[in-house]
Amino acid sequence: ENVARVKLSDNSNQNLTDVLQDQVGVEAQTYCANCGAKRLTINGLKGEHTSILVDGLPLHSAVSSFYGVENIPITSLKDIQVMRGTGASLTNPEAIGGTLNLITHDPLNFESTLGLLYGVNDELEGKSNNAQFMAGYTSEERKWGFYVAGQMARTDTWDIDQNNVSEIPQREMKNIMSKARLLYK
Repeated sequence: ENVARVKLSDNSNQNLTDVLQDQVGVEAQTYCANCGAKRLTINGLKGEHTSILVDGLPLHSAVSSFYGVENIPITSLKDIQVMRGTGASLTNPEAIGGTLNLITHDPLNFESTLGLLYGVNDELEGKSNNAQFMAGYTSEERKWGFYVAGQMARTDTWDIDQNNVSEIPQREMKNIMSKARLLYK
């Protein structure tokens, strides 16, 4: 099953867990209340049983899956494939619960040279902001191309009931990704 493309272009989604939050069987679990580190799980199994691939290559192993899920710029993603259950082990042997395959844009088929997005997740007070960019170039003969994508997201502290205890701590995320491709014959 593929994630709807409209979810990838919605700039109110600050990270991968926001994009996948309503996918059947996929859940984000916060493992660290201080830093907000999250794991994506499939079918209720622990995070170490869910594999995350980027263009078919493992992003991390079961041991290193704790941090890093939030540091993937959403603008760099073309598609997300969700494979649930043990059948996903045909794609990746570690995937007992399932696999998420993040498909990035191809630098040889880059459509635009510059794109900027800005979104606010909270319409009332503007305490959650998200800015994304993507810039790149593909040669006319489509023999080489590159792009750079990045994202900056910030969520301020929220004290909804005004009791001086924060329901959501302040978080800030900055990431950048580049990809190049050379067609050699």
